[in-house]
Amino acid sequence: MSVSVIIPNYNRCNLLIRALNSVFLQLKYVTDIIVIDDASTDDSIAQLLKLQTSCKKLLILKNKKRKGAQYSRLRGILSSKSDYLVFLDSDDILTKFSIINRLNVAENDSMIGLVYGDQFTEGKIYKWKKLDGFSYKYLIKHLSLCDYSSMLIRRSCFQTTGYPSPEFHSWQDDDMVLTIGKYFKVAHCGKVVAESYKQVDSISNSSRNLYNGCMSMLNKYSKEIYLNHGFTGIYFWILRLLRIKLNLVYEY
Repeated sequence: MSVSVIIPNYNRCNLLIRALNSVFLQLKYVTDIIVIDDASTDDSIAQLLKLQTSCKKLLILKNKKRKGAQYSRLRGILSSKSDYLVFLDSDDILTKFSIINRLNVAENDSMIGLVYGDQFTEGKIYKWKKLDGFSYKYLIKHLSLCDYSSMLIRRSCFQTTGYPSPEFHSWQDDDMVLTIGKYFKVAHCGKVVAESYKQVDSISNSSRNLYNGCMSMLNKYSKEIYLNHGFTGIYFWILRLLRIKLNLVYEY
């Protein structure tokens, strides 16, 4: 039961250290921690090199120029040899026993491709929809399920599914969920697994990024939405896209 923790980072040195400390507390469940730095201009690399002297499980990858978080995650996936992948955003932290709580669920059924849990957000527990089994019809209707910091994924799934697109401006976590959920079971572990913090520069704070991400999801999954939910499903997502567009116009 080998586990890799994959953390993309860009200019979040202090927050990254906090995220790593939450992983160090459950290091016995971890084979390696892969941090992919997206050409940061702060002290991220210097701090990582210091940590690496005391934690040999820490692997540092650096993009020569900015490629985005999804590209960095995919690079981490390709660099990992572990059975399972845990994803953590550099501004979030894992809760105690986060990894083993999800790992125990995944080990119960070889057809489970993704295990997720709830999150603390702004001092409150955010509860994701609890699914257990093959749930693609639900997923393709909502184009969503959980954030990256909630996910544990069986690495071998990618042999069947291929990898999600690195080109998404936002909705990156949702593209990953649909990639796995089309062919494998998803399961909620019944626990809070991460604590998330929204930053001023978060992707979700930009209507332009949300619009581009939503458009990318519709371009990629419109056929699947139609096959599973007909014109009603397409109509719902066009309305949502228009609402985001109106917010974008209002901002400017």
